[in-house]
Amino acid sequence: TDYGASGTKDTKNKVTKKISAIAKNSLQEKKYSQLIFRLVNFSNAKNIVELGTSLGITSLYIANASKKSRFITLEGSQEIAAIAKENFERMKCKNIEIITGNFDDLLPEVLSRFDQVDLVYFDGNHRKHATLEYFHQCMKKITPDSVFIFDDIYWSKEMKAAWDEIINNENVSISIDLYKLGLVFFRHGIPKQHFQLKY
Repeated sequence: TDYGASGTKDTKNKVTKKISAIAKNSLQEKKYSQLIFRLVNFSNAKNIVELGTSLGITSLYIANASKKSRFITLEGSQEIAAIAKENFERMKCKNIEIITGNFDDLLPEVLSRFDQVDLVYFDGNHRKHATLEYFHQCMKKITPDSVFIFDDIYWSKEMKAAWDEIINNENVSISIDLYKLGLVFFRHGIPKQHFQLKY
């Protein structure tokens, strides 16, 4: 079951995918996973949310960057989540909690567990409305040191439109467009700035 932009809620029409196909199309490139690892370190993130676990590889980068963090990752597919759990167990990674289901239903409950979120990685349901809805929900828990990471900001016209709206939000102070990833910071007392970098 895939609730994202490439999926369907019609569970009567099952689609079989090989793990290799999911890995080829969904896994983050190593250099971006390493960057996310560094951002977790840089932000000293303790409360972390990931929307879109997939096979859990990027989740492992995040979790190992801050082993004392409270890290919840959301995945729409029970079958894919089961594979991610196996990967977490294989790597003996104990600071990841994976929750399965529709992000629309799960995210409000997950956010209610945190007083603040230090880092959010948005990598699921690449629709404009959904992305903006999740962004605004997570915004209620930010601090000046919070970091938001958006994957696939040029994935579609919808995602690009969502990204443009996000970087123009009055609470966003610095945004960085790496083409594949978009980074958003909320530091107070600095002029609003946007950067486009080749990475």
